[in-house]
Amino acid sequence: MFKLVAVACLALAFATHSAAQSVIQKAQQAEQKKAQEQKAQQQKAQEQKAQGQQASKSQESPHMKKARANCNAKADGQKLKGDARKRYMDDCVKT
Repeated sequence: MFKLVAVACLALAFATHSAAQSVIQKAQQAEQKKAQEQKAQQQKAQEQKAQGQQASKSQESPHMKKARANCNAKADGQKLKGDARKRYMDDCVKT
């Protein structure tokens, strides 16, 4: 009788352990899937942003293209980088 109870306890413990592992694996798979979906959304957003930027640049008038090129040359001459260059370019192109 004792052996039967011990075997039943071991079987129950194994079943509980297996079920817990299954739940953990499913949770990990769900996290991986969510991370993959988020990455795909970010890539799609970046692609759309790049396409929008390209579209807006291609719609620039010849005058704006010349102004941008002139401002770029001036910014290069001043060795501007990062935020300072961005601010300079925004102001320069508007004038």
